Amino acid sequence: MLHSPPISNQPAVAPFHPIAPMSRFLGYAWLPVVSAATWFGVLLAMLIIWGAEGTPRYQSDEGGIVYISDVGAHIKPLFIAGTSVTGPFFVAALIAERWLRHRSRLTPNRRTTEKVLSVCAIVCALVGAAALICLSIWDAFNHSSVHWRLTVVFIIFIALSAIFTTCEFRFLRKGYPDTRRLMFSYAVKILIVIFAVALAIAMGVLMNKNHESAAAVCEWIIAFLFDAYVWTLVYDLRPAVKTSNSYLKRHPSAVMAMQEQQSNGWSNGQASGGPDLAPNNHTINPVA
Repeated sequence: MLHSPPISNQPAVAPFHPIAPMSRFLGYAWLPVVSAATWFGVLLAMLIIWGAEGTPRYQSDEGGIVYISDVGAHIKPLFIAGTSVTGPFFVAALIAERWLRHRSRLTPNRRTTEKVLSVCAIVCALVGAAALICLSIWDAFNHSSVHWRLTVVFIIFIALSAIFTTCEFRFLRKGYPDTRRLMFSYAVKILIVIFAVALAIAMGVLMNKNHESAAAVCEWIIAFLFDAYVWTLVYDLRPAVKTSNSYLKRHPSAVMAMQEQQSNGWSNGQASGGPDLAPNNHTINPVA
């Protein structure tokens, strides 16, 4: 006589496939953490080295405040190493965000426009990251013309990437008006983008008028604003931890709560105090 297997009261959970030792706490948010921490470390090291050397002028036509490019050319190996980590991990963070929304691990896109904006942000980030690495190789001392062209490419395409991502979040915010995380992230991103674009324009004008110190200050602030922008991606990706397989295995009640929220429609896009999860007809598909 055949016996049917006992029916478990526990919700089904897909096999657990760990992606990284840090994934239990950060999930895919470790990607922008690496990018932002590396970039901040490089900028801080540059300032410390420049100050420790007595704030020298590396070129005769410089002002009292030197450009990042000149300090980077002075400590070229560190600059190349830093940009080679910062750029790729920044792009990887945007790709992870797109994938997590596609899998409904984060608040999913409702419109094709949102998906197009996300892809455009990734493409622009890829160009900007490539320009960042190249400008560290073709330095300001030995390849001045090429270096500054690459710097312009980097600033323009990273700005475009940030603008596309901010526009995507604007549409997401409209689709899920009660999702507090989206509203906060959108507000922070748009402030950073506005300040960075304004400073980039000011930097160009000041360089044209040979106000080198003021232009250099603008460049340093833009660099730190880029770092702040990358940190916002940590905030965006962190909620996916609560839809990961490892989390659901440790908290089986979360699966039942998510399924109940889905069956009730999830019209607002976020439960009180919970992560950004999939509303309406999207199915939670946890993958580690």
